[in-house]
Amino acid sequence: MEKLLDYAATAQNDLKINKKQNNIITEIKIAHRKMEEIIKDVKDLNKIINLLIN
Repeated sequence: MEKLLDYAATAQNDLKINKKQNNIITEIKIAHRKMEEIIKDVKDLNKIINLLIN
C-alpha cells in the first residue's frame, strides 16, 4: 500500500496537474490513511475478541 503514497507524491510533485487532479490525489491519500487506521483498529479488536472468547 505504501507504493500508492509514493505514486501520489510523485504525481503531486513531479507531474503537471491541475488543481482538480491535485485535489483528487489528496483525497486518495486521505482515504489510504483512513484505510490503514481501520485495518489497525480491526486487528486490535480481533485481539480483544480472541482474548474474550478463549
